[in-house]
Amino acid sequence: MMPRTITCERATPPHGHYSHATVHQGVVYVSGVLGNGAGNADVPSPAIGDQARYCLSQIALILAEAESSMGEVLKLNVYIADLADWPEVNNICATFFEAHRPARIVVPCGSGLRLGSTIEMDVIAACAS
Repeated sequence: MMPRTITCERATPPHGHYSHATVHQGVVYVSGVLGNGAGNADVPSPAIGDQARYCLSQIALILAEAESSMGEVLKLNVYIADLADWPEVNNICATFFEAHRPARIVVPCGSGLRLGSTIEMDVIAACAS
């Protein structure tokens, strides 16, 4: 079975030569989503809470396109410029995942992230196909 790429028309377009996600053998691998919405007309404010909500909302759209959902996330990777912002981001994650608790890693990136974002997230999730 060949991997299948996912393009989600409702999500911010990728900023390079990559897809929103790749599906292979019942697993969807979602590319990193920048929190500042770079390249999108609906750019969230620089506040970390807005950026975290933006990342997770975009991820939810991409997962839906791949016939998956936030409840099927196996692993969440969070890259954050300032670890002091982590408690707020953690609380926002809890609202998106509710009782579901995927495996997770939080990586501090003190020098910041691409295109001026202060947070980036990606996930690995189970899916139907």
